[in-house]
Amino acid sequence: MPWRTCALRGQWDMKFNSSEMLLLAASLEKASASLACFRELSEVVRTAESAIFLGDSTIKMLFRNIVGVMNSTQIYLPEKKNRCTMLNVMNVSMEERLEDWLTPNFTKMEGPINYGLCGTRWCHLSELLTRGGEVTRKRGEIGVGCTDCSGCEAQKFVWIAKKTEEEKRLLYLPVEFAKDVAQQSLNVQTTQEQVGRFIAREHKNAICFVATGLHDQILPGFDEEQWKTNMRDYLKDELLGRGGCRVVVVLTLAAVLGDKRMPQTNSMGKLLNAKLIELEVEGFEEGWGSQGRFGVLDIYNVSDFNELHSNNIHMHDFLYSELARLIMGA
Repeated sequence: MPWRTCALRGQWDMKFNSSEMLLLAASLEKASASLACFRELSEVVRTAESAIFLGDSTIKMLFRNIVGVMNSTQIYLPEKKNRCTMLNVMNVSMEERLEDWLTPNFTKMEGPINYGLCGTRWCHLSELLTRGGEVTRKRGEIGVGCTDCSGCEAQKFVWIAKKTEEEKRLLYLPVEFAKDVAQQSLNVQTTQEQVGRFIAREHKNAICFVATGLHDQILPGFDEEQWKTNMRDYLKDELLGRGGCRVVVVLTLAAVLGDKRMPQTNSMGKLLNAKLIELEVEGFEEGWGSQGRFGVLDIYNVSDFNELHSNNIHMHDFLYSELARLIMGA
């Protein structure tokens, strides 16, 4: 597969009425200079047995729109999940689950930090800052095995390819941090390893889409070099190394509105995006990104318009919907 980085570019014509924004540029396809790249990408998605989306609420919104784009090909939701049942979705038995859950080590930029850590929206971090990675909590306590994100429940969908009538799977798994310890089990200490094992075991020949970086910026003493190291381990060792993901596509961070009450900034987003491009180059040089197995989907520039935002970090569905059409070739 010849693509490495698919980049979306474009200017948007906008006008407003009393309460509604009308986007006159009706398709990202018109704004993109990388259509050949997306045609190659959509072909890989359609030939894969599974398309798996890993990340926070932003990639969950993209996933939701991909489900919507493909609804004419018989998509259904087999079972309803919530943010505390991801291990169930990955078929991790109760016998495999830890009695004592190890909390994240913030010096290594590990999450979770809120509900997934202490079962409340905001945790008291004074003890954890000094004893991270040592304090344990018990299985069954509120928050253990849960995600920070309240709307990020793991989901499974199935769609039927029109031409071949093959059953194809779409999955969303909440992996909120570049190094995440929310989903532990016996001999498995990180969510990344848990996901890598699950995909290798049950979803061979998958294309995996990854987005992370927004939640990481909340971590105390956030360090971008440690984040890059964590991302490298995540992509190289757990997703590509275990063999479940035939192809990994990483989405860059989108632009944020710059709400002063929030920790995410565009300056940090650009820096983390540059680290992703460095990883891509290093991956090709070292071989683990060769043969088209690793690429970056750059969405920063096309998202850098305040009018496209529904809040500080999320876009209006228009952007996710058009991006979904490009990815799926719909």
